[in-house]
Amino acid sequence: MRKGRLWLSFMAGPSSLEDLKEVCGTVPYVFDGIVATYHGEPGDPESQFLETAKGQGKIVYVPYSRRHDHSRNCYLWCGPMENGDWVLQQDVLERVPATFAAEIRTFISRMEAQKVNLAYYYGKPFIFKFH
Repeated sequence: MRKGRLWLSFMAGPSSLEDLKEVCGTVPYVFDGIVATYHGEPGDPESQFLETAKGQGKIVYVPYSRRHDHSRNCYLWCGPMENGDWVLQQDVLERVPATFAAEIRTFISRMEAQKVNLAYYYGKPFIFKFH
């Protein structure tokens, strides 16, 4: 059986470059890639940064529609995530602490051992197994 990959997912837009640099800091050594919706144009400094940082992931370009659910669905159904993968979903203004990022695969192993496939953080899905 294929071992699930671990994705970082979020939505971003223009004027978020400094936030993206912080958010994506753990990607190379923790996550297999970024799967994100970008509300801007290819070629923006933010999109260029995301394309470089995405690893095995994918950046989806869609206009901002004021529909958070639509933007989230764009990155959830765009591509590289497969059944059994894990997705850490966050807002671009949120930061996963480095101490948690370093232990995230252990956290996932514990969740799997207990047959848990979703963890909430302040009422929002935070990390889940993709189905």
